[in-house]
Amino acid sequence: MYDNNNSIKYFYSIASVTITFLLVHLQLNFSTNIQINFVLLSVVYWALEEKKPIIGPIFAFVIGLLLDLVTGKILGMSAGIYAIISYIAITLRISFFTGNVVKRIGILVMLSLSYLMISSWELHLFYHGNVEISFIKNAFANCMVFILGFAILGKLGNSYYSRTMHE
Repeated sequence: MYDNNNSIKYFYSIASVTITFLLVHLQLNFSTNIQINFVLLSVVYWALEEKKPIIGPIFAFVIGLLLDLVTGKILGMSAGIYAIISYIAITLRISFFTGNVVKRIGILVMLSLSYLMISSWELHLFYHGNVEISFIKNAFANCMVFILGFAILGKLGNSYYSRTMHE
């Protein structure tokens, strides 16, 4: 059971958004160019955990607009992508929570690959870039990092809520 105090919920959501914006461009030094997408992690986590389904896509759209303003992309591109991914996560929420671990990992991989496919389409269409051959290797590495990040984010959220419930 969650605590009825709304200030805890708002504090957690503001803290996750703040941490997301601070760590947007964290880059790992591997043989591939793996970039942790904390915005995508927050959007999917928020869409799966929020009880009101309309909040997820609105949150994702606003965060995407802010990210477009910060990074200088075409205004609305990230907002649209994150809103679509949030909507997909909301439609899969029931099967995510009723499924076993393999089904959950499959849904997270599907969401991560959906984001990568839409982003590569955006790169090709608007910026005339090419998707490289190493896209499959990067996609696999990004999916693994996404699953690990989602698990850590879920553990942090559960431990925070369990600590605040006992106080």
